[in-house]
Amino acid sequence: MKYDVIVVGGGPGGAIAAKTCAKEGLKTLLLEKKEFTREKACAGAVTEKVLRRFDDIPKDVFERYYHGLTFCVDDEAYTVDSDNRLGGLVCRGKFDSTLVKMAEMEGAKIKQEKKVIDIVKKDDFSKGVIVKTEEGTEEYNSDIIIGADGQSSMVRRKLGVFVADWTKVAAQFQYQMKMSSELIDGWIGDRLETYLGGDISPTAYA
Repeated sequence: MKYDVIVVGGGPGGAIAAKTCAKEGLKTLLLEKKEFTREKACAGAVTEKVLRRFDDIPKDVFERYYHGLTFCVDDEAYTVDSDNRLGGLVCRGKFDSTLVKMAEMEGAKIKQEKKVIDIVKKDDFSKGVIVKTEEGTEEYNSDIIIGADGQSSMVRRKLGVFVADWTKVAAQFQYQMKMSSELIDGWIGDRLETYLGGDISPTAYA
């Protein structure tokens, strides 16, 4: 089937791209390799600039808002508080699902559990994608392909652009812990708390 735009990847970037294209009247297909209820390795912080730019995102997808920042560097802690809201915190499963539903409401065709494995090329132009299925493969055609499939993007690799240097990639671990609002208020408050360096996070952040 021929589309105007195919978006590969159903994260925030892909969902908003699909929503924008569909709203402009383009026949749009969004493909995601997982179910949209999946969680992603992500701290889940959304900045105030993004909240203002995309103010139609439902408020109930945000778990909390933050008004301050605490940076813990080795054994030192530095806190900056603001009278203004600095951003919001989300769980990616709920957040991504909501954005995809918004794209669908604008008319985008949504297909989940569709893993794109190759790009269709003709006369040195990208003309579609190949999707792996239980029966074999499916082909979807479009003159425009948006690669929103993350840091290990298949689209990017197939096109040979911005290929990652895997010697500079660090393995990380994510753990989600449910806490009561009272405990969060007493321990962290309305802040985003980040740990850098030391024994907790020597190669990135926690």
